Amino acid sequence: MVHGGLLHILVEGMQSIPTRDNVGSKNIEQMLLMMKQMCSSSPSLGAMLIKPLAQVRMNAMDASFIKGRGDEGMWRNFALHVTASGAVDMIKTRPLICDYMECTGTKKKSTPKTCSGCHTIVYCSKACQKKDWRLQHRDECSKARSETVELRSKGLHYTQRLRLQHGLFNCALANTAFGDSKFDLAVGHLTGVVRYFGWSTDPILPQDYLKMHGFLKPGPTGDVLTLNHYQDRRTQRLVLHYAKHCKANSLRLVEYQYPFGDKFVMMLALLQKTSICDPERDNMLDKYTLKYRVHRVLTVDRPNVRR
Repeated sequence: MVHGGLLHILVEGMQSIPTRDNVGSKNIEQMLLMMKQMCSSSPSLGAMLIKPLAQVRMNAMDASFIKGRGDEGMWRNFALHVTASGAVDMIKTRPLICDYMECTGTKKKSTPKTCSGCHTIVYCSKACQKKDWRLQHRDECSKARSETVELRSKGLHYTQRLRLQHGLFNCALANTAFGDSKFDLAVGHLTGVVRYFGWSTDPILPQDYLKMHGFLKPGPTGDVLTLNHYQDRRTQRLVLHYAKHCKANSLRLVEYQYPFGDKFVMMLALLQKTSICDPERDNMLDKYTLKYRVHRVLTVDRPNVRR
């Protein structure tokens, strides 16, 4: 698929089919969707598309060759995923992202300390582990362990390596999108949570984001936070922290849903401008750095429809 000229065939097909409302166009969209999901699921495979993509389109984000068909956004989104997979694949030293949100980051090069009870949470130090235990993990651990056992009984194992990969892919998507005028998500959305869904991006204000996911519901005296899953409190804290500090600390919050067996994993990643958190690494390609992330295995099975 990668080396057999499939992209050339797809580009020729998109140019030759006049409208999207036919079988050929839908087949092309399904193929692009399959390759897009491959990029997010396996960045090393997605990175193999970078060279063929450059051969068919020197500027991958340029969708002018299909202007007027309505496929421009779909093509740019596909090219965005290919570029992001290349960025993740180039990371040779994986960072340690501590699950204590208030971590100062001074021990990010230490040996990761995974919770021995549930194996779903990782810390940079014993100090952070103790603080997070008192803050919230004591209420999560047994429930997280039960979910892990249930998933493994179905042959599903959400490893720390895969979890980190998903967080890094969120960051790579943002770095690619924020640097392209066609994906200018900053204007009018300085405090928005950016959701990558289907073929488009969907920025939404933090309070609306909480309501959309059922974290915030109307009460007798106003909106109240609700807990339906052991990760909900952690997610709520992250969104409220972002809403309060995003402008002052140059933060962005990005959500993406990844295929995981017959389910989806929702990854919510907190990013900060690299010029602030890691000035020595600041460059045009790594405008933002992954600071923190929360995941949740969605209880609803993957529908047999396009996403």
